[in-house]
Amino acid sequence: MDMLRLARIGGAIWETKSEHGRWVACCDMNTDLLKRVETEFPGVQTCTDYREIAVSPEIDAVYICTPNDVHAEQTIACLEGGKHVFVEKPMALMKEDVVAMVQAERKSGKRLAVDLELRFGALTARRPVEIIQSGEIGKVVGLQFIHYRGGWKNEGNGIWRVQRAKSGGMHMMEAIHPIDLLRFYGGDVSEVQSFSLPNVLPQYDFVDNIMTHLFFENGIRGFVLESHQRSSNAVSDLTGDDPLWQEQGHSYGMSIIGEEGALKLDFWKARLTVLHYETYPTGTDGRQIRFARNESFKGLSTKELYHDMQGYFEEFVRRVAEGETPYQSGEDAARTHLLCLAAEDSANDLTAPRLRVDYSCLL
Repeated sequence: MDMLRLARIGGAIWETKSEHGRWVACCDMNTDLLKRVETEFPGVQTCTDYREIAVSPEIDAVYICTPNDVHAEQTIACLEGGKHVFVEKPMALMKEDVVAMVQAERKSGKRLAVDLELRFGALTARRPVEIIQSGEIGKVVGLQFIHYRGGWKNEGNGIWRVQRAKSGGMHMMEAIHPIDLLRFYGGDVSEVQSFSLPNVLPQYDFVDNIMTHLFFENGIRGFVLESHQRSSNAVSDLTGDDPLWQEQGHSYGMSIIGEEGALKLDFWKARLTVLHYETYPTGTDGRQIRFARNESFKGLSTKELYHDMQGYFEEFVRRVAEGETPYQSGEDAARTHLLCLAAEDSANDLTAPRLRVDYSCLL
């Protein structure tokens, strides 16, 4: 198997390693960063214009890690230039750009993947899938995800994040990860409806919190809460008693509800709790929730648990190098984006009824 020749647009190549590829180029607007690349990685070509990466015949695959509003144009250019592309989420901020990216992938014959890595994590995906497939909790009927984090300030790298035209709003910037994870378990969503509390962060020109209800085609119901109105309520071995974390840190939780039991995913305790539904003792009606066990994931890093961008990228490179399809296809990632765009429209118009999600544009 030949090593893929890799290039990165945005950010530094030392942040991402690969056993199945070698870095040959790096593009960024920060010339100081490029000087460091040239010093630490002799032979790696550098540039400030992504078009040089797109047209180079010496590159096989590109990792795009730039602000959200330029993902589409850069991805399409690289696909048209004959490159496989791994791009940070969101793939695009407008429906027509999402569709154009999928069409560019099909026309190029190359592979497109989006960094929706929650579906790759040991805690968020791999172990729960094993339990579900074993039949222990029965058929999945409900999915819930709750995420709080401190709000972005209108300064530094927060400036573009508080502008909907740049970041895409709450769904495209934050909720896209849990919504994609819920799709991983539940399949396609037919209808969506979002609500929000009044904003408390005036620097945001979009809602700073959302409560999104997902109605899956197979009857599963889902719920995602994303809020920047408060931060972490957890102190862990990973964060310690850090005041900054208390102001701006994350707090996660997820539940998978089955007909015969449930799974509770505790991110900061690195623990999966299994619950069973059992009938009351003889002579009474109803069922009770019984604790079955805890499964500990301590010893794994945050990245391995759920935020494994490095591992997900490496899996993409390996699959491309070996001629396999990506872990998630570009079209499937596009379906998550179309769902999030509909949800964002709903969140910013509280009078809107359930919105039907239209995937026909991808046909």
